[in-house]
Amino acid sequence: MPADPGHTPDPAVVSVSLAAESALLEARMRMLQEAIHAIDTRIGAVSERLQRMYRAPVALTSEQWQQLMRHPLDACLEIGRGL
Repeated sequence: MPADPGHTPDPAVVSVSLAAESALLEARMRMLQEAIHAIDTRIGAVSERLQRMYRAPVALTSEQWQQLMRHPLDACLEIGRGL
């Protein structure tokens, strides 16, 4: 309900306000689309790397094997960097 029921808003003011809001929403939408694209690209890169790691034979050195036993996650990440 308007603040002043007897007051009719100026159509020009309403149009300018709506156009400004529309421009802001469009800019935000573009930013979100770019962010989604960046995330999609990153997911693709990670997926590709995981596939290479899965297919690659792994021959561990004694040092890598010991590291794997001490810190499994860190060792897997380090070994995967070489693929």
